[in-house]
Amino acid sequence: TDSWIHVGGDEVSLECWNTSSSIQQWMQHHNLTVVELLEFFERRLLKSVMKKGRRPIAWQDLTDAGVNMPKEIVIDVWKDWLRDDAMVNLTKTGYNVILSACWYLDHLNQNWWNFYTCNPVDIRNATLAQQRHVLGGHCSMWGERVDLTNFFLRVWPRASSVAEVLWSGSPTVN
Repeated sequence: TDSWIHVGGDEVSLECWNTSSSIQQWMQHHNLTVVELLEFFERRLLKSVMKKGRRPIAWQDLTDAGVNMPKEIVIDVWKDWLRDDAMVNLTKTGYNVILSACWYLDHLNQNWWNFYTCNPVDIRNATLAQQRHVLGGHCSMWGERVDLTNFFLRVWPRASSVAEVLWSGSPTVN
């Protein structure tokens, strides 16, 4: 068994909760906003996961929504990590992070050499202390553009490029 578990936290439709009369009644009864309800749910989930001895990982959407997450959670930065300085802000506040934003294997316009240009510890304007909060990264292959006939063509050699970067750092690519 692995000690890590990715609990998600993305694609939560807060607007949907606002249209449900039963959820609205529950929120009013407990005096919660929609974001506070999301935090209530996530904290219960995380408590359960940690009680089982697992280290939770969640998508950055939770912190982006203003959910106050415990520092024991690892935040998976999947959005444009250079533009919005998510990794800098998260590590500055003491979160450990992993990076996946630049390694989406289903982005078919990127070739294997594009994956060498990204290095999770190469954060602009980050201190050495902040860089220590960067645990690594991962690549993702989502199923919308892949099936049994093209899986290996989509995954390799691009996933091996990510593995090399995470193992050795970003080499200079000519």
